[in-house]
Amino acid sequence: MIDLNKIAIIAGSHDVTYGEMLQRVAQFARKTPKGKQSKTVVFSENREGWAYAFFSVWLNEGIAVPVDASSTPSDVAYILHDCQPDAVWVSKEREPVLREALLAEAKSPQVLIIDDYEQLPVDNEPKTTVLPWTSLSEPDNDDTAIIIYTSGTTGSPKGVMLSYANLKANVHSVSFDVPIYTAKRRALVLLPLHHVLPLMGSLIAPLYMGGGIAISPSLSGPDIMDTLCRGQVGIMIGVPRLWQTLYVGIKKKIDQSAVARALFALCRAAKFRPLSRLVFRSVRKKMGGHIDYCVSGGAALDREIGEGLRTLGLDVLEGYGMTETAPIIAFTRPGDIIPGCSGLPLPGVDCKLVDGELCVKGPNLMKGYYNRPEETAEVIDSDGYLHTGDLATFDKAGRITITGRTKEIIVLSNGKNVQPSEIEYKLEKYDTLVKEAAVVQDGDMLRAIIVPQPAWSATLTDSEAAARLKREVLEPYNTTVSAYKKIMSVLVYRGELPRTRLDKLQRYKLGAILKEEQGAGSKGQEAQHEPDFEEYLLLKRFIESEKGVTVHAADHVETDLALDSLDKVSLQDFIERTFGTSVGVDEMPGFPNVEALARHVAAQKTRMEAEEVDWHQLLHGPTDALPLPFASLAYRNAHFR
Repeated sequence: MIDLNKIAIIAGSHDVTYGEMLQRVAQFARKTPKGKQSKTVVFSENREGWAYAFFSVWLNEGIAVPVDASSTPSDVAYILHDCQPDAVWVSKEREPVLREALLAEAKSPQVLIIDDYEQLPVDNEPKTTVLPWTSLSEPDNDDTAIIIYTSGTTGSPKGVMLSYANLKANVHSVSFDVPIYTAKRRALVLLPLHHVLPLMGSLIAPLYMGGGIAISPSLSGPDIMDTLCRGQVGIMIGVPRLWQTLYVGIKKKIDQSAVARALFALCRAAKFRPLSRLVFRSVRKKMGGHIDYCVSGGAALDREIGEGLRTLGLDVLEGYGMTETAPIIAFTRPGDIIPGCSGLPLPGVDCKLVDGELCVKGPNLMKGYYNRPEETAEVIDSDGYLHTGDLATFDKAGRITITGRTKEIIVLSNGKNVQPSEIEYKLEKYDTLVKEAAVVQDGDMLRAIIVPQPAWSATLTDSEAAARLKREVLEPYNTTVSAYKKIMSVLVYRGELPRTRLDKLQRYKLGAILKEEQGAGSKGQEAQHEPDFEEYLLLKRFIESEKGVTVHAADHVETDLALDSLDKVSLQDFIERTFGTSVGVDEMPGFPNVEALARHVAAQKTRMEAEEVDWHQLLHGPTDALPLPFASLAYRNAHFR
């Protein structure tokens, strides 16, 4: 039994005991619709009232429908129309959005304002000890507990129906089977609670186990650190980008000191947790001194980040799952942490591979999509397995490693498969220039959409920023990877890349950005001055005939024109035969653009004799079609003497 005098919620300077929390939930429940078929939307930013509203729905045996606080009126209207809720708990801040959304609805739900009830006086002595999550303890309770709308990374969101049994499978696995959540560990509420990962991991599980929660007022560094310290937080859930930012910031400070670098190298080689915690105890101390586990979810964590944080003495448990599995499919166990690996499956979950795709079945599997039996049948086969859409491998112990998304992998015409997230991480390591990056397929080449850091790019034009990114990011990156992974073009984008609230890149929206920016870029190209000296015109005509593209003076031979090794050999031969000078294949990428290459040729040439030779046919065409020179008999005899 939970001690009702124990602190359940820390929100800013306000501490709420379990007893007070139960009374406030009961107050909210007096306004919340009752009954197993009733549905209540919770539409608010993270705050203590969010928890009261949510648990009041469960106390009344209803179905809670959490909605993203950043949703637009059209987003909210879509969900209201789809699930037809009986009521909406909304914060004052989000009420105008809700009111606008309701204009499109013929039948309006009851609107309840969280702010009006969040701080109402309560009696000193609790009048109730009924826990709102009692249904989680009931065996095999298949009643629908929540409907969570998927983030829409591939289109219109669908309502995922999760039962109490689904949620129980997750909570018990990380609390009883593996005691990560205990009565002694408080969790940080940081990520938006409408998503199933923070909902389960930073609200339901820690309160269910009696550990309590601490709500960060915002995602700013000072607020997070203050909440970690004040709340003596033991479990922190974040997305990979958060852990990347944390690690990169710490590593930069380490790299400034030769001694710190040596100690980091020692700890990395030793792989001994007590040593890392001793050497880098200041890191853990700045995070409140009580952090036992950092949990990464929502997307794959880069192996380097996981290994780096482990070297600093921070245990990063990687979870893998989906909204459809409430959410855990697999997670790494304490003491068995392998960076980049998602760990062992949830107890009772059966996993198998079908053509490389991970398929799962178990007590955590959703009841289905709300009012969408056909779409449910598309992802859950006749044997009851959910097809995740993720590619995976198993090691000998049964641990799962996710290798990519079936729908995200770029397949080039040469048959090579490219995982864009792998390249994006490497580009974003150039963080003084790159704020964020996305890799897309454009024809048969890879193109990077890069959002530049405003600190250096604010006074530059897009073409100036692109030139520097090519020189200082793409060219160094391209020298480290196989030819098929090279980025052949960069597009400067001044907005923010489309992401879900858990930071997943919405790749299906990137095509529109590429098309829009290419259109704008082509107009800018037309306005650029084109040189008219003969060497440039000859090079331009040759490359255009070889590649079938329009060449501009500012184009780079690799990152804009996508010249591969054979293309450069062809260009090298053309320059030698036409101008009597040589430019090595390895030298070509060193020229910032075609005009610079042409001016170099002009300065070094010994002649200028344009030849009409189809070098593309000679280098790429079938050898049996080549016209070979005929040698006389006298020459052949002389040659073999």
